[in-house]
Amino acid sequence: MRVRIPSPILGLLTSGRGVFTARDAELAGVSADRVQRMARAGLLQRVGRGAYAATEQLAAASPWAAFAIRSRGFVMSRTKLALAAGWSAVALRGLPCIGAPPALPIAVHPARTGSGAQRTRYGIVHPRDLPCEHHGSYAGCPIVGAAWMVVDLARTADRTAALVVADAVLHGGTAVTSLRDALNQLSGWPGSDAATWVVAHADGRSESALETLGRLACIDGCLPVPLSNVWVGPGYPLYRVDHLWPWHWVVAEGDGALKYRGRDPAQVIAAEKERQWQIRRLGLDVTRYGWQLAAHRREELAARFRAVLADNPVRSTPIPWWPTDSPFITHDGRDVA
Repeated sequence: MRVRIPSPILGLLTSGRGVFTARDAELAGVSADRVQRMARAGLLQRVGRGAYAATEQLAAASPWAAFAIRSRGFVMSRTKLALAAGWSAVALRGLPCIGAPPALPIAVHPARTGSGAQRTRYGIVHPRDLPCEHHGSYAGCPIVGAAWMVVDLARTADRTAALVVADAVLHGGTAVTSLRDALNQLSGWPGSDAATWVVAHADGRSESALETLGRLACIDGCLPVPLSNVWVGPGYPLYRVDHLWPWHWVVAEGDGALKYRGRDPAQVIAAEKERQWQIRRLGLDVTRYGWQLAAHRREELAARFRAVLADNPVRSTPIPWWPTDSPFITHDGRDVA
Protein backbone atom coordinates (compact mmCIF):
# COMPACT_ATOMS: atom_id res chain seq x y z
CA MET A 1 0.00 0.00 0.00
CA ARG A 2 1.38 3.38 -1.01
CA VAL A 3 2.10 5.71 1.91
CA ARG A 4 0.94 9.29 1.42
CA ILE A 5 1.00 12.45 3.47
CA PRO A 6 -2.54 12.82 4.83
CA SER A 7 -4.38 16.12 4.63
CA PRO A 8 -4.07 16.85 8.40
CA ILE A 9 -0.28 16.70 8.10
CA LEU A 10 -0.32 18.83 4.95
CA GLY A 11 -2.31 21.39 6.92
CA LEU A 12 0.20 21.29 9.76
CA LEU A 13 3.07 21.77 7.31
CA THR A 14 1.33 24.82 5.89
CA SER A 15 0.46 26.40 9.23
CA GLY A 16 3.87 25.52 10.65
CA ARG A 17 5.77 27.05 7.72
CA GLY A 18 7.15 23.71 6.62
CA VAL A 19 7.48 22.05 10.03
CA PHE A 20 5.31 20.08 12.44
CA THR A 21 5.99 18.14 15.62
CA ALA A 22 4.85 14.70 16.67
CA ARG A 23 2.72 16.42 19.32
CA ASP A 24 1.04 18.53 16.61
CA ALA A 25 0.29 15.37 14.63
CA GLU A 26 -1.18 13.62 17.64
CA LEU A 27 -3.50 16.55 18.33
CA ALA A 28 -4.54 16.45 14.67
CA GLY A 29 -5.44 12.77 14.96
CA VAL A 30 -2.35 11.28 13.28
CA SER A 31 -0.56 8.68 15.38
CA ALA A 32 3.18 8.62 16.00
CA ASP A 33 3.40 5.24 14.22
CA ARG A 34 1.85 6.71 11.08
CA VAL A 35 4.27 9.66 11.16
CA GLN A 36 7.20 7.27 11.49
CA ARG A 37 5.93 5.20 8.54
CA MET A 38 5.91 8.36 6.42
CA ALA A 39 9.46 9.13 7.54
CA ARG A 40 10.63 5.59 6.68
CA ALA A 41 8.96 5.93 3.29
CA GLY A 42 11.01 9.07 2.63
CA LEU A 43 8.01 11.42 2.59
CA LEU A 44 9.09 13.16 5.77
CA GLN A 45 12.48 14.14 7.09
CA ARG A 46 13.38 14.69 10.72
CA VAL A 47 14.62 18.24 11.37
CA GLY A 48 14.71 17.91 15.15
CA ARG A 49 13.76 15.45 17.86
CA GLY A 50 10.10 14.80 17.08
CA ALA A 51 10.02 17.53 14.41
CA TYR A 52 9.43 16.80 10.74
CA ALA A 53 9.45 18.51 7.35
CA ALA A 54 8.27 17.30 3.95
CA THR A 55 11.19 15.79 2.04
CA GLU A 56 9.85 17.05 -1.28
CA GLN A 57 9.53 20.61 0.01
CA LEU A 58 13.07 20.60 1.39
CA ALA A 59 14.44 19.33 -1.91
CA ALA A 60 12.57 21.97 -3.92
CA ALA A 61 13.50 24.88 -1.66
CA SER A 62 16.49 27.13 -2.18
CA PRO A 63 19.44 26.42 0.16
CA TRP A 64 18.51 29.31 2.46
CA ALA A 65 14.79 28.48 2.47
CA ALA A 66 15.60 24.86 3.33
CA PHE A 67 17.94 26.10 6.07
CA ALA A 68 15.09 28.21 7.47
CA ILE A 69 12.84 25.14 7.62
CA ARG A 70 15.52 23.07 9.36
CA SER A 71 16.23 25.93 11.76
CA ARG A 72 12.58 26.22 12.67
CA GLY A 73 12.30 22.48 13.23
CA PHE A 74 15.42 22.41 15.41
CA VAL A 75 14.25 25.26 17.64
CA MET A 76 10.66 24.03 17.91
CA SER A 77 11.84 20.57 18.94
CA ARG A 78 13.84 21.75 21.94
CA THR A 79 12.48 20.83 25.37
CA LYS A 80 14.30 23.76 27.02
CA LEU A 81 13.95 27.31 25.77
CA ALA A 82 16.13 27.92 22.73
CA LEU A 83 16.01 30.89 20.39
CA ALA A 84 17.09 30.83 16.76
CA ALA A 85 20.23 32.93 16.40
CA GLY A 86 22.93 33.84 13.90
CA TRP A 87 22.25 32.77 10.34
CA SER A 88 19.25 30.74 11.48
CA ALA A 89 17.59 33.93 12.72
CA VAL A 90 18.49 35.67 9.47
CA ALA A 91 17.03 32.87 7.35
CA LEU A 92 13.83 32.64 9.41
CA ARG A 93 13.27 36.37 8.94
CA GLY A 94 13.76 35.99 5.18
CA LEU A 95 16.56 38.55 5.09
CA PRO A 96 19.04 38.70 2.19
CA CYS A 97 21.96 36.29 2.55
CA ILE A 98 25.22 36.08 0.62
CA GLY A 99 26.95 32.74 0.13
CA ALA A 100 25.86 29.32 1.37
CA PRO A 101 24.11 28.63 4.69
CA PRO A 102 25.93 26.85 7.54
CA ALA A 103 25.80 23.10 7.77
CA LEU A 104 23.72 23.15 10.97
CA PRO A 105 21.08 25.48 12.43
CA ILE A 106 22.14 27.73 15.31
CA ALA A 107 20.28 28.57 18.50
CA VAL A 108 21.05 30.09 21.89
CA HIS A 109 19.88 29.05 25.34
CA PRO A 110 19.59 32.01 27.72
CA ALA A 111 21.95 31.25 30.60
CA ARG A 112 24.39 33.26 32.69
CA THR A 113 26.76 30.31 32.83
CA GLY A 114 27.17 27.32 30.59
CA SER A 115 29.39 24.37 29.89
CA GLY A 116 29.83 25.19 26.23
CA ALA A 117 27.95 24.58 23.02
CA GLN A 118 25.71 21.55 22.71
CA ARG A 119 25.96 19.98 19.26
CA THR A 120 23.43 17.50 17.90
CA ARG A 121 22.77 16.05 14.47
CA TYR A 122 20.06 18.70 14.01
CA GLY A 123 21.81 21.85 15.20
CA ILE A 124 24.00 23.67 17.71
CA VAL A 125 22.87 25.44 20.91
CA HIS A 126 25.12 28.01 22.56
CA PRO A 127 24.57 29.17 26.15
CA ARG A 128 24.37 32.98 26.13
CA ASP A 129 23.74 35.66 28.71
CA LEU A 130 20.90 37.08 26.66
CA PRO A 131 18.92 39.93 28.24
CA CYS A 132 15.14 39.48 28.18
CA GLU A 133 14.65 42.49 25.90
CA HIS A 134 16.43 40.54 23.16
CA HIS A 135 14.09 37.54 23.38
CA GLY A 136 11.63 37.52 20.52
CA SER A 137 9.31 35.46 18.36
CA TYR A 138 8.91 35.34 14.60
CA ALA A 139 5.93 33.50 13.08
CA GLY A 140 5.56 31.55 16.31
CA CYS A 141 9.22 30.53 16.51
CA PRO A 142 11.43 31.70 19.39
CA ILE A 143 14.15 33.94 17.98
CA VAL A 144 16.67 36.50 19.19
CA GLY A 145 15.80 40.14 18.64
CA ALA A 146 16.84 41.68 15.34
CA ALA A 147 19.34 44.12 16.85
CA TRP A 148 21.08 41.47 18.95
CA MET A 149 21.06 39.14 15.93
CA VAL A 150 22.91 41.70 13.78
CA VAL A 151 25.55 42.56 16.35
CA ASP A 152 26.17 38.98 17.45
CA LEU A 153 26.40 37.83 13.83
CA ALA A 154 28.75 40.67 12.88
CA ARG A 155 31.27 39.54 15.49
CA THR A 156 32.23 36.44 13.52
CA ALA A 157 30.62 36.58 10.06
CA ASP A 158 32.13 37.91 6.88
CA ARG A 159 31.70 41.67 7.18
CA THR A 160 30.20 42.00 3.70
CA ALA A 161 27.44 39.52 4.48
CA ALA A 162 26.93 41.07 7.91
CA LEU A 163 26.57 44.57 6.43
CA VAL A 164 23.93 43.31 3.99
CA VAL A 165 21.94 41.92 6.93
CA ALA A 166 22.41 45.08 9.02
CA ASP A 167 21.14 47.28 6.18
CA ALA A 168 18.10 45.04 5.70
CA VAL A 169 17.27 45.09 9.43
CA LEU A 170 17.47 48.89 9.58
CA HIS A 171 15.43 49.16 6.39
CA GLY A 172 12.82 46.91 8.01
CA GLY A 173 12.30 49.40 10.83
CA THR A 174 14.81 48.54 13.54
CA ALA A 175 16.31 51.75 14.93
CA VAL A 176 20.05 52.32 14.70
CA THR A 177 19.96 53.15 18.42
CA SER A 178 18.83 49.57 19.04
CA LEU A 179 21.93 48.30 17.22
CA ARG A 180 24.11 50.59 19.33
CA ASP A 181 22.45 49.40 22.53
CA ALA A 182 23.06 45.77 21.58
CA LEU A 183 26.63 46.67 20.66
CA ASN A 184 27.18 48.17 24.11
CA GLN A 185 25.82 45.02 25.76
CA LEU A 186 28.22 42.88 23.73
CA SER A 187 31.16 45.21 24.28
CA GLY A 188 34.28 43.26 25.14
CA TRP A 189 33.04 40.04 23.55
CA PRO A 190 35.36 38.49 20.94
CA GLY A 191 34.83 40.19 17.60
CA SER A 192 33.13 43.26 19.02
CA ASP A 193 35.43 45.52 16.94
CA ALA A 194 34.12 43.89 13.76
CA ALA A 195 30.56 44.40 14.98
CA THR A 196 31.33 48.05 15.71
CA TRP A 197 32.43 48.51 12.09
CA VAL A 198 29.21 46.99 10.76
CA VAL A 199 26.98 49.14 12.98
CA ALA A 200 28.93 52.26 12.05
CA HIS A 201 28.51 51.66 8.30
CA ALA A 202 24.96 50.27 8.21
CA ASP A 203 22.42 52.30 6.23
CA GLY A 204 18.71 51.59 6.43
CA ARG A 205 18.06 53.49 3.20
CA SER A 206 19.70 50.69 1.21
CA GLU A 207 16.92 48.50 -0.14
CA SER A 208 18.80 45.50 -1.54
CA ALA A 209 21.99 43.53 -1.18
CA LEU A 210 23.13 45.00 -4.51
CA GLU A 211 22.82 48.55 -3.20
CA THR A 212 24.70 47.61 -0.03
CA LEU A 213 27.54 46.14 -2.09
CA GLY A 214 27.64 49.24 -4.29
CA ARG A 215 27.99 51.42 -1.20
CA LEU A 216 30.61 49.04 0.22
CA ALA A 217 32.72 49.56 -2.90
CA CYS A 218 32.93 53.23 -1.93
CA ILE A 219 33.73 52.46 1.72
CA ASP A 220 36.51 50.03 0.83
CA GLY A 221 37.76 52.32 -1.95
CA CYS A 222 38.02 55.33 0.42
CA LEU A 223 35.55 57.23 -1.75
CA PRO A 224 32.81 59.60 -0.63
CA VAL A 225 29.90 57.41 0.48
CA PRO A 226 26.80 58.27 -1.56
CA LEU A 227 23.32 58.94 -0.26
CA SER A 228 20.99 55.98 -0.72
CA ASN A 229 17.56 56.14 -2.37
CA VAL A 230 16.97 59.87 -2.31
CA TRP A 231 14.96 61.99 -4.73
CA VAL A 232 16.09 64.55 -7.30
CA GLY A 233 14.13 66.63 -9.76
CA PRO A 234 13.55 69.94 -11.49
CA GLY A 235 12.80 71.93 -8.35
CA TYR A 236 10.73 69.15 -6.78
CA PRO A 237 11.31 65.42 -6.15
CA LEU A 238 10.60 63.49 -9.35
CA TYR A 239 13.16 60.66 -9.63
CA ARG A 240 14.40 58.39 -6.87
CA VAL A 241 17.99 57.27 -7.46
CA ASP A 242 19.89 54.37 -5.89
CA HIS A 243 22.99 56.41 -5.03
CA LEU A 244 23.67 60.15 -5.16
CA TRP A 245 26.81 62.19 -4.69
CA PRO A 246 25.09 65.59 -4.40
CA TRP A 247 28.25 67.73 -4.49
CA HIS A 248 29.58 65.91 -7.54
CA TRP A 249 26.18 65.85 -9.28
CA VAL A 250 26.62 62.12 -9.92
CA VAL A 251 24.11 59.28 -9.72
CA ALA A 252 24.83 55.52 -9.62
CA GLU A 253 22.14 52.97 -10.39
CA GLY A 254 22.27 49.26 -9.56
CA ASP A 255 20.85 46.94 -12.20
CA GLY A 256 19.33 44.11 -10.17
CA ALA A 257 17.11 41.26 -11.31
CA LEU A 258 14.23 42.40 -9.10
CA LYS A 259 13.21 45.24 -11.42
CA TYR A 260 12.66 42.72 -14.24
CA ARG A 261 10.56 40.27 -12.20
CA GLY A 262 7.11 39.84 -13.71
CA ARG A 263 7.75 42.57 -16.29
CA ASP A 264 8.74 42.71 -19.93
CA PRO A 265 12.53 43.28 -19.91
CA ALA A 266 12.34 45.30 -23.13
CA GLN A 267 9.86 47.70 -21.55
CA VAL A 268 11.94 47.98 -18.39
CA ILE A 269 15.07 48.79 -20.39
CA ALA A 270 13.22 51.36 -22.52
CA ALA A 271 11.81 53.03 -19.41
CA GLU A 272 15.25 53.08 -17.77
CA LYS A 273 16.81 54.71 -20.83
CA GLU A 274 14.11 57.40 -20.87
CA ARG A 275 14.50 57.97 -17.13
CA GLN A 276 18.29 58.19 -17.43
CA TRP A 277 17.94 60.76 -20.24
CA GLN A 278 15.66 62.86 -18.04
CA ILE A 279 18.05 62.65 -15.09
CA ARG A 280 20.95 63.73 -17.29
CA ARG A 281 18.88 66.75 -18.35
CA LEU A 282 18.97 67.85 -14.71
CA GLY A 283 22.74 68.14 -15.07
CA LEU A 284 23.58 64.84 -13.39
CA ASP A 285 26.03 62.27 -14.68
CA VAL A 286 24.77 58.67 -14.42
CA THR A 287 26.74 55.45 -14.07
CA ARG A 288 25.36 51.93 -13.77
CA TYR A 289 26.59 48.66 -12.28
CA GLY A 290 25.39 45.08 -11.84
CA TRP A 291 25.73 42.14 -9.49
CA GLN A 292 28.91 40.70 -10.98
CA LEU A 293 30.82 43.93 -10.43
CA ALA A 294 29.42 44.62 -6.97
CA ALA A 295 29.73 41.08 -5.61
CA HIS A 296 32.84 39.76 -7.31
CA ARG A 297 34.86 42.71 -8.69
CA ARG A 298 34.33 45.41 -6.12
CA GLU A 299 37.77 46.99 -6.62
CA GLU A 300 36.92 47.44 -10.29
CA LEU A 301 33.59 48.99 -9.35
CA ALA A 302 35.34 51.37 -6.96
CA ALA A 303 37.71 52.37 -9.78
CA ARG A 304 34.72 53.13 -12.01
CA PHE A 305 33.13 55.25 -9.31
CA ARG A 306 36.44 57.03 -8.74
CA ALA A 307 36.71 57.83 -12.45
CA VAL A 308 33.20 59.25 -12.76
CA LEU A 309 33.68 61.35 -9.62
CA ALA A 310 36.97 62.66 -11.02
CA ASP A 311 35.15 63.58 -14.23
CA ASN A 312 32.68 65.56 -12.12
CA PRO A 313 34.64 67.55 -9.52
CA VAL A 314 32.93 68.92 -6.44
CA ARG A 315 30.83 71.97 -7.27
CA SER A 316 30.19 75.08 -5.22
CA THR A 317 26.63 73.96 -4.48
CA PRO A 318 25.07 70.49 -4.29
CA ILE A 319 22.17 69.46 -6.46
CA PRO A 320 18.86 69.84 -4.59
CA TRP A 321 17.65 66.53 -3.22
CA TRP A 322 14.89 65.24 -0.97
CA PRO A 323 14.68 62.25 1.40
CA THR A 324 11.10 61.51 0.29
CA ASP A 325 8.84 62.36 -2.64
CA SER A 326 7.36 65.26 -0.66
CA PRO A 327 8.65 68.64 -1.94
CA PHE A 328 7.93 70.12 1.49
CA ILE A 329 10.44 67.96 3.39
CA THR A 330 14.01 69.18 3.04
CA HIS A 331 17.03 66.89 3.15
CA ASP A 332 17.61 67.74 6.81
CA GLY A 333 14.08 66.58 7.61
CA ARG A 334 12.53 70.01 8.12
CA ASP A 335 8.99 70.70 6.95
CA VAL A 336 8.93 73.82 4.78
CA ALA A 337 5.20 73.79 3.98
